[in-house]
Amino acid sequence: MPRFFFHVHTAQGITRDEKGQILPDVDAARVEAMRAIEDLPGRTAAVAARESILIEIADEAGQTVLNVPLPAGAETPSDDGIEDENDLA
Repeated sequence: MPRFFFHVHTAQGITRDEKGQILPDVDAARVEAMRAIEDLPGRTAAVAARESILIEIADEAGQTVLNVPLPAGAETPSDDGIEDENDLA
């Protein structure tokens, strides 16, 4: 199975995924990216409300196979406005 890397682009720069995940195909990688967006913790979700975020999915050769955007102001499916205890630190 191929390995996919999920690089996160924000206004502050790029956070590169150096480890990646082994997944069956690009469709599974897209699902994983959407799950990551849904699981944004409270503070990160607040940043997403102000800034656009893009998850770039790359293959093992470093080629971009898919971009998953989250435009500024878009609500994440799990955004309930409640911060968890990790957000208070």
